[in-house]
Amino acid sequence: MRPQTRILTAVLLAALLGATLLGVYVFAQGKPTPHPIAGREQCLMCHPTSKLPADHANRPEASCVFCHPEAPAQASPTPGTPAGAAPQTPHPIAGREQCLMCHPTSKLPADHANRAEATCTACHPEASAQPPMPPQAPQTPHPIAGREQCLMCHPTSKLPADHANRAEATCTACHPEAAAPTPQPTPTGPMTDEGCLACHAKPGLSYTFPGCGETVSLTVDQAALSQSVHGKAGITCTGCHTNITGYPHPKLEAQDCRAFTVSRAEACATCHAEITEAQHDSIHYRLLREGNRDVPTCVECHGGHDITPPGEPRYKLSQTCGQDGCHTSILDTYAKSAHGSVIAAQQDNPYVPVCEDCHGAHEMPDPRTGEFRAASPELCATCHTDPNVVARYGLSTDVYRDYRDGIHAQLREKDPNAQTPVCTDCHGVHDVKGLRKSTLAASETCAHCHTAIYGEYKQGVHGEALITGNPDVPGCTYCHGAHKIPDPNTPQFRIGQPDLCASCHSDAALMAKYGLSHDVYVTYTQEFHGMTVQLYKTKWPSASIYCYEAVCTDCHGIHEIRSHTDPKSSVHPDNLIYACRKCHPDAPAQFASAWAGHYKVTRERAPLTYYVNLFYTILIPLVIGAMAFFVLTDIGRRIVNHFKRGKAS
Repeated sequence: MRPQTRILTAVLLAALLGATLLGVYVFAQGKPTPHPIAGREQCLMCHPTSKLPADHANRPEASCVFCHPEAPAQASPTPGTPAGAAPQTPHPIAGREQCLMCHPTSKLPADHANRAEATCTACHPEASAQPPMPPQAPQTPHPIAGREQCLMCHPTSKLPADHANRAEATCTACHPEAAAPTPQPTPTGPMTDEGCLACHAKPGLSYTFPGCGETVSLTVDQAALSQSVHGKAGITCTGCHTNITGYPHPKLEAQDCRAFTVSRAEACATCHAEITEAQHDSIHYRLLREGNRDVPTCVECHGGHDITPPGEPRYKLSQTCGQDGCHTSILDTYAKSAHGSVIAAQQDNPYVPVCEDCHGAHEMPDPRTGEFRAASPELCATCHTDPNVVARYGLSTDVYRDYRDGIHAQLREKDPNAQTPVCTDCHGVHDVKGLRKSTLAASETCAHCHTAIYGEYKQGVHGEALITGNPDVPGCTYCHGAHKIPDPNTPQFRIGQPDLCASCHSDAALMAKYGLSHDVYVTYTQEFHGMTVQLYKTKWPSASIYCYEAVCTDCHGIHEIRSHTDPKSSVHPDNLIYACRKCHPDAPAQFASAWAGHYKVTRERAPLTYYVNLFYTILIPLVIGAMAFFVLTDIGRRIVNHFKRGKAS
């Protein structure tokens, strides 16, 4: 190598070494960061890698503060130009999300583009200045706070373009409340459903009545409204809310929710005048006029915006009557009844009555009046005379007709105010059960009215056995019937008593079960009393003439029938004479002993009578037979003699 070349190379190497040493020195001195941020991630929020010197490229894992220690905010970095102080933010907002509400990323300076994770307050510390008031941000002149309330009247579609990215901003952050009176917007044109739902479809819309403090929702379910009868019929909002003609709405006169619903019922009358007229005579409106605030109006039964066709399904009719504590206990009772249990399982069953079928829909009469009670048989007959209904459930179509022919209905026809039983007295009002086949249950039902008679019945052999659960003894309905109850004081009922008693006492198997004779009816019809009664029945089948001959109840009693061995029995040997003297007042004490009773005469029971009866049973036919033989032979002899004389002559 030439000497000149070697000298030049040495100079260059020395210069390079000096520059390197100078760089190391500068690097060793470091560049202080003018604000208290430590670590790497925090620094890169504001000092992205794209802006770092080239010699930092290979230091991806280096911590900035390793070379750039913390310095006061106004410290001058070395080497280079002082960093200066970051501008202060003029309003008390901290963090990133809050800042971006009003300062969207699209409006930030270009050098902020890579600071996606930066916290704004890292460079823009909090200050004490008032919130900024952009020129286009006027104060709100009415006392409304928050975002949702503002958007009720100032929808996002009407906001300036620069508000588009402030989705989460709270309006009052820039538009503070002022002391001016509530603004009065320029009245709008005719109200449309779209205009109404612009506000009333929003959740959370509510109103508090000043009179009671009750808060009600003003939010309308658009889907329910469109599927309602009004929605399908094209009824507009103002068709019902007739007082709403524009915005702002007129002041609501109703001071509480109840007053408002009553006023809505008056609006219903605009279209439903005939129904409203009928309803004015109902028990609901009568109570409403008397000041009862719990009486339902149109809205309570039909609903507000979700009105469906009445009776879809029918089960809902009863549910409506029991809602909101109106007739809840009655509905619970009905649900367990024969009617309610069927409609609960078959909600659209048209054959089972619901509340409306008996009480009416709008013209509901007062069920506590005598008129309503008197009309209940005809009301029940609506279904119970319908062939489709009775055939479907295996019922009888004769029930109402039988009732009309019975003593209960006959007495009620003579005196409409008579407290004779109607259907509901025996079967229940809302707790109608299925046919109760228990004789005891039926008799206890009769006891509600015939208390004294039922008391007598329980003292007799029939009642005592019935109370213990014996199914073989007759109860009230067995003798008197269930619906076609005859008048027990008529000649017809009296003359039919022996046959009525015989229906049990002629049953050989039943009587043998209890050690009784089944010959009582036969022996009765073979003696004077029974023969006379049978003659009456044959000669006067309509019983137009009263029969005074003794029947079963004259001797044994009517309801308090006791065993003949019971000392209290009217047919006990010691008491029998008194029974006889009811018809035979002059009968001597021995009169009753001549009666053999209802039993057939047997050798074991009455041997003397038996043999006398046997003697005459044989003697009488022999005597009559001998007399007949004598007469016949005499006639034969006379005929023979007559022919003989003819031949002789």
